[in-house]
Amino acid sequence: MSEKTILIKFANSDWFEVPVKAIAEHRADYYTEVDGFEKDSDEYDDEVNLLLTDPDEALDWVQNNMNWEDIEGLGEFVNASPFDYADGFLEADFEILKK
Repeated sequence: MSEKTILIKFANSDWFEVPVKAIAEHRADYYTEVDGFEKDSDEYDDEVNLLLTDPDEALDWVQNNMNWEDIEGLGEFVNASPFDYADGFLEADFEILKK
């Protein structure tokens, strides 16, 4: 099975890739705190699997619920140059990639 990633394209032409699974786990961690279920529970697995099977949900989560500080440790640059990514994150383009 190919690993799906979200490609973030910054205004300065830098690209940053984040695995959808990392976004799914971030979301599941959030709901673990909000709803009070455990990380090793069926509910946690269901939350992760939802985003793995519906990457548009992952795209929605990353664009509307995450900041650059949440993202930068989860992925890697495809190419990069000096840039204010925290500011550029708000104006970046996002798309689903399948490797």
